[in-house]
Amino acid sequence: MPEVTLRLHGDRPGLKLRGELSTSAPVVALIGPSGAGKTTVLRAIAGLEPALRTDLTVEGEVWSSEQVFRAPMQRTTTWMPQQSLLFPHLDVRRNLGFGCSDLSKIAALAEDLALTPLLARDPRLLSGGEQQRVALGRALLSGRPWLLLDEPFSAQDAARRKQCLEVLTRWRSAPGHRIWIVTHREEELGDLQPETWRMVDGTISI
Repeated sequence: MPEVTLRLHGDRPGLKLRGELSTSAPVVALIGPSGAGKTTVLRAIAGLEPALRTDLTVEGEVWSSEQVFRAPMQRTTTWMPQQSLLFPHLDVRRNLGFGCSDLSKIAALAEDLALTPLLARDPRLLSGGEQQRVALGRALLSGRPWLLLDEPFSAQDAARRKQCLEVLTRWRSAPGHRIWIVTHREEELGDLQPETWRMVDGTISI
């Protein structure tokens, strides 16, 4: 797996980000208390924090520096925030398939995530856990090889969490796929076998 190098040296109201790390791990878990800056790191990698000073090099290509800023659509990332942000005018099937036209892949993933009975449903009528699984499925079907997941299992019970982790573990095994995940529960990551990075008051370390 090619290397990712991330240097944080940005200040924003209430938070100073510091740290410099490199990794070739396919899965990285960001662990730390609320307000430590974990979500901000994922947003910076996704290109959603253009005002934040970061140096990010991915597989030898500079994505951000003092001279360079690659826009979100030019990055090979898919960002799944804590809020599911489903499209209210699209049913579950079309939300899942927003970045994918392969109906067989949509149907298979819907089955894996226990969404098949909900495919025709208005997303506004789903429970929080169901919405979260739709958002995860949409991210997995996006075709982009790097998932940035912010507390993706927070609304799932133990059985559904295990189901989602099994799906992610299979997805991760494909060549070139990466997962960076923010979680408060390091123990729940199971077979993902992440490299763990810890954040406290904006400082990141292994």
